[in-house]
Amino acid sequence: MTLLHLHKARLDLSSIQPGGRCARTHNGGAAIDHQGRKAARTTNLLLPADKTGPPLACASPQAGNHHNLFATETSFGELCALV
Repeated sequence: MTLLHLHKARLDLSSIQPGGRCARTHNGGAAIDHQGRKAARTTNLLLPADKTGPPLACASPQAGNHHNLFATETSFGELCALV
């Protein structure tokens, strides 16, 4: 959060873009799972970005057996608390 406050002038918050990533997991962890259509066990991340593209925050990982918007209300509340 300190970096966001230090470089606030460089952020273009006129538009916030929701983004999600599906990360392949190799060593295990708490929020991983397998989905039949995927070749490996994965974790989903919700990463909102400003208009120019850099991520502003990262919600806690969700198991990969769900789509990117699974439990969005919980993740969005967590992101709002961070930003």
